[in-house]
Amino acid sequence: MRKILVFFILLAIVLPLVGCGTVQGIGEDITWVGKKTSEMIDPDAATPAPRSYSSRY
Repeated sequence: MRKILVFFILLAIVLPLVGCGTVQGIGEDITWVGKKTSEMIDPDAATPAPRSYSSRY
């Protein structure tokens, strides 16, 4: 039973990473999950403006 549980946990971790392909892809996936989670919590809330990262450089 424990081996099956470990297998499914590893599968849940590896499959999304394989689908991303790049670090940028992982960032886009994480951003998408955050947006969808926010929509589920408060569907009437306005979407915030995207942040600019140019000030970091």
